Formats: sequence, C-alpha cells, structure tokens
Amino acid sequence: MPSYTPENQKNIEYMILLLLGSSKEKRLSVLHIEKELFILQRASNQMNELYLFIEHYRGPYSKEIYDAIISPMFLEDVWDYEESEDDLSGGYVELNEQGMEEFKKLLSAITSKKNEKLIEILAAMDIIHDLYDRMSPRELLYVVYTSPEYKNYIRKSIVYDEVVTDRTKDLLRKKMSPTADSGA
Repeated sequence: MPSYTPENQKNIEYMILLLLGSSKEKRLSVLHIEKELFILQRASNQMNELYLFIEHYRGPYSKEIYDAIISPMFLEDVWDYEESEDDLSGGYVELNEQGMEEFKKLLSAITSKKNEKLIEILAAMDIIHDLYDRMSPRELLYVVYTSPEYKNYIRKSIVYDEVVTDRTKDLLRKKMSPTADSGA
C-alpha cells in the first residue's frame, strides 16, 4: 500500500504530466486522468507504490491523483484546472505553455537516458490514449464498470445505474466501430 512521501507526490505529478503531454487531446477530464492511470496501473506493476485506488462514487478513485491535480506541490503552474458543471468529468485539465515545455524536457530526458521503464509506460499511455481519450466520461465509466476485472470498484458508485444503460452501450459501439472514423 502506498504511503505519502514527497518523492511519491513528485512521481505522481510527473505521471500526470506524461499522461497530459502524450495525449493528442491535450485537455483531459479528471475522470479520464484517474481512470487511465488506474488502467495503466492494472496493466503494469511498476506504479503500484505510487497511488492507491479505492471504491468511490464514480468507480476507482485515488486521493493521491486527485490531490496532485488540484494542488500540485512540485509542478506548480504547468497545467490549468477548469471546473465543470457536469456530474461525471470532475473538471478538465490542460497543459499550459510552461507545462508543454516541462513535458518536452521530461520526454527528452527519458529518451536520452534510455529509461526503459518510462519508455514502456509512455508506449502504454499511447495505447490507452488511442482507446479512451475520445470517449465521453459516461462512455469511459461504462467500459470500466462493465469490465469484469474492475467489478470490485463499482459498489459505492452513485452513477452506475445512470451510466450502464443500453443507450451508452449503443453510443460506445457506434463510436468504436471501424466505420466510425471513415464517415460511413
């Protein structure tokens, strides 16, 4: 189980920076950041010491990630947080100009030092971005809620019944079909 240390806080903030900087969308919801880091953690044992996910009102939740987004201690002023009126997204986060510069420096350091662990994490982030970034918060929660390996994280959800509907399933199926991008 992770415990708070300044080094963990710093690493969490840099994971958020990598996730935001490597996304083609550049602006992600807090929900996307949390769920994508959750999926990344589940796919790789390399980040288990950084943050703990618990059952929460909107599925898997990490206080460490949320706190790092809202109140960063090491990467101050590199991303902008914008509150949202909707009840799923948790707001939106976008790298600002300073954040893009910090991301470029970090990416350069990772590649020049040939840090295999972080190169693998970046490759996994690319896959996760391709799969999940274009989904709405509702669609992303649908995927998480209906995945058998994540079923332990839905018990406290206050939006499960609203999200897991045939309508969401149909929207997601249309969005993910091979003909969705071709305009057919």
